[in-house]
Amino acid sequence: MSQTMTDDTRFTLTGGKAPLVLVPTYVNEQGPHNFILDTGAAYSAISPELASRLGIDAESSEQGSGAGGAVQMSLARASSMSVGSA
Repeated sequence: MSQTMTDDTRFTLTGGKAPLVLVPTYVNEQGPHNFILDTGAAYSAISPELASRLGIDAESSEQGSGAGGAVQMSLARASSMSVGSA
């Protein structure tokens, strides 16, 4: 079974020697907001300020880690996220 792709999404490449792919993303049908495309991430991250503007309230928190070391994260659930028609 083959699929035909009917929607293109433009992206921005940034970060110089350590490039990041930024994709325009709608959260709770608002945006677009630039999100880093990370195929290995289990969660999407947004700033507390953007979460507040989008009406997303924290449900719990946990310790996370990244390139900068350990960080405390608030976990929440958005009603919707979309990139292009997906």
